Amino acid sequence: MQVFATRPVRSPAAIDTGVKMLTKLHADGIPPAHALRIARCLREFIIGHALAIAMTKPGAERRSRKPRPDSPDYNLLAEAADTTTLDDHFEPGLTAILHGFQHSAD
Repeated sequence: MQVFATRPVRSPAAIDTGVKMLTKLHADGIPPAHALRIARCLREFIIGHALAIAMTKPGAERRSRKPRPDSPDYNLLAEAADTTTLDDHFEPGLTAILHGFQHSAD
């Protein structure tokens, strides 16, 4: 995982994917520099999310310091953690990013 997280991907397939993304965005009227900003933001959001899930899931229950519901230290953060999952913010976050870029292009 560390190699993946610390080395840029510059393979022919990665470059081809980047060109295709920018070409599609450019076809929708988005200038290349702005399209690259969108692509970078999406890439970093997706990779960051994948790394967070990969690093958190294995052994998370053992490492958790979250107070139990019957503890006097139980707080709003612990309550929120009990009612959410590790990945339930991905889709709303992605939607917010895409809507933000849509409005920033105006």
